[in-house]
Amino acid sequence: MQLSSDPKGYISALRDMAVQHGISVPLIACVGQGGLLEASGFFEDVVPTCNFYPNARDPFFEEKVLFYREELARCGYPLLVTETNRSHFLLRRLLSAGAKMLGPYLQASGTNFGFTNVTNNWGNPLSFP
Repeated sequence: MQLSSDPKGYISALRDMAVQHGISVPLIACVGQGGLLEASGFFEDVVPTCNFYPNARDPFFEEKVLFYREELARCGYPLLVTETNRSHFLLRRLLSAGAKMLGPYLQASGTNFGFTNVTNNWGNPLSFP
């Protein structure tokens, strides 16, 4: 079976494996730059989330975010964002456009050679997340 040919079947199999192994936290499916159905299958008990990596000065950014917010609302889901660029300006724009959750992935990323802390690579203020 090709994974992309049956996203609902694929996500349901992953969900079933997680539940069988005792995972009881809410499950999310990260949909990347689009393709809500293709990445999540809109399978029950698995919430689709979005990634946004625009240019921080994109004049159409809110329009794009609102599109995803409305698509997810039609399916009964809030707009959850799992990945973004590390920009305070962009994060404020996401929140003002209706994002209900901003995941920490890539919010505090970077290299950690020598096991150094990467949460302070935002500049000022430090440790924003």
